Amino acid sequence: MAYSIHVEVVVFAIMKYRQIINFGIFAHIDAGKTTLTERILFQEKVISSLGDVESGTTETDFLEEEISRGISIQSVVVRFEKKFQNTKILCNLIDTPGHLDFDEQVEEALEVIDIAILVVDVNNTIQSQTEVLWEKLNRKNIPIIIFINKIDSTEFDLLKKISEIKKGLSKKIYPAFFLKQNSNQKMESILKAKKADENILIPFIEWNEKLSEKYLQSPENIQSIALEGLQKGFHIREVFPLLIGSAKTGNGVGDLIDLVCFLGEVFHRAKKNEDESAIIFKKQIHPEFGKIYYLKAIKEIHRNDVLYSSYGEIGFNQIFFIQSLSIEEESEVEEGDIFLAILSIDVPKNIILYNKEKKNLENKQKD
Repeated sequence: MAYSIHVEVVVFAIMKYRQIINFGIFAHIDAGKTTLTERILFQEKVISSLGDVESGTTETDFLEEEISRGISIQSVVVRFEKKFQNTKILCNLIDTPGHLDFDEQVEEALEVIDIAILVVDVNNTIQSQTEVLWEKLNRKNIPIIIFINKIDSTEFDLLKKISEIKKGLSKKIYPAFFLKQNSNQKMESILKAKKADENILIPFIEWNEKLSEKYLQSPENIQSIALEGLQKGFHIREVFPLLIGSAKTGNGVGDLIDLVCFLGEVFHRAKKNEDESAIIFKKQIHPEFGKIYYLKAIKEIHRNDVLYSSYGEIGFNQIFFIQSLSIEEESEVEEGDIFLAILSIDVPKNIILYNKEKKNLENKQKD
């Protein structure tokens, strides 16, 4: 498989973040997933101009085969900083393929994301791969945001579309926005709305008895109570918020990223084992660096650290942050961050690395 890629290596001073959020974008093919990724990167000033899938100029589809076929065939990590409510957040976005033939790339992303955005085409709503992705995310207990895309492309009955999605996926899916002026095109996220609509807010409260009691005692605080319920319910998958918009025009995309940041603020990563330090979730051959590995740091990692696996002792010869086509060399990685490394030995993906040697490590996992 041929690469057409420019590699830029830059050394950066380490920057500490108050919050790191790893989220993936998933969809049936042609639902607008890569266009949404491109729009997010443009709005967050990662790229200076918008690329286009048809012309092969997007940030995340850069392989020759992706450009010629107009589809994503590999998962790609891009990162950007976001200031949300006075908190500096690092977002790692993983754009995944929508075609079933490249399902392995989707499985890799599921190992490391905190939040999933499931993109649905308003013209087709629930398609076969949408259902497959929903089940995959459910099996991993990953919290999900639904984004109805392409609302600029057609006239539609919004309530009917939402009903189709709830019927096809889950009754726990609830709109997290208000429509303005009875228009499907003009909306306001519940994070920004100044005037509360009880019908929209109540579902984020009534799933929890304590929140319901709190609302009955102070109905004037319905909006703040609903937002509390949204955060709590989202992380235990009692509620799945839904937004609408257009990746093509940017309508609703800012609200989507704000929602990711709002929901990610209270995310706490549970450590399965105090000795776990990182997980290898992807490996590939890089045209300049050779064999490279993608990892998620469970604990802080430093260049030249030595970790252990069932395959032996592993040294981190080089550590990088990857930004689609460019690579930034680093000396350390914060807990929860996604990074790229050149390792001292060849190992398969889907293995845990530990900070101390063990006689009985986890069973070797499939390559």
